[in-house]
Amino acid sequence: MTNALTKAAAGAALPAKIDPEWLATQSPWDIQDGLVAELKQRFGLELKLRHGIEITGQRMSEPKLMAKCSSPTSSAKPDWVGALALLESACAPAPADKLADAIAVLGELTRGNTSEPELQVRAYVSKLREYPADIAMEALNAWPERSKWFPAWQELKDRMAFVAERRANMLEAIRHEAGVPKAKRR
Repeated sequence: MTNALTKAAAGAALPAKIDPEWLATQSPWDIQDGLVAELKQRFGLELKLRHGIEITGQRMSEPKLMAKCSSPTSSAKPDWVGALALLESACAPAPADKLADAIAVLGELTRGNTSEPELQVRAYVSKLREYPADIAMEALNAWPERSKWFPAWQELKDRMAFVAERRANMLEAIRHEAGVPKAKRR
C-alpha cells in the first residue's frame, strides 16, 4: 500500500481503510489529527476531546479524557457506521513480526539483559498488540532517544497511555452515538 499520508495534520486525507502495516509507519499525533479532520470532512461529525471528572455520590473519579461527538450540520445525518469503521481500523495492532523486529532493534540500541530473550520478545509483542500500531511502534522507536536502558513494560505502557486513551475515548464516543455496545477497555 502506498503511503497516502505523510502529515495528516497538514490537510492530507487518511486512506478510506487504514491498513495495520501502513498505520505502523505513521506518527500517532498525525493519525490523531487526521482522524478528527476526517470525521468532520468525510462523516459530518464534530469530535471534542476534553478532560473531565465524574462525580458519583460523594466520590470524584480521577481526571480522564472524555470525547463528545456531534453533527455540525442538522440537515445531514452523520455516517456513524463509516466513522466507526475508520476509527476501528485506526486502532488495529501492528503485525507481530513488525513488533518483534522493532523490539530486536530496541534491544540492540539499549542496554539490559534477560535470561530468556525469546520469552521477552513474545511477552512484549503480546502486550503491544493491545495498542494501535502507530502508538506501539512510536513507543518502541522513540525509546532509545529517551534512555540507554531497555524499558520495563510499565515504562512503555506509560509512554503509550495518553495517546491510546485519546484514541479509545474517540472510539467509545462514536460507538455510543451509533448505538453500538460499549467495548471492554484495556
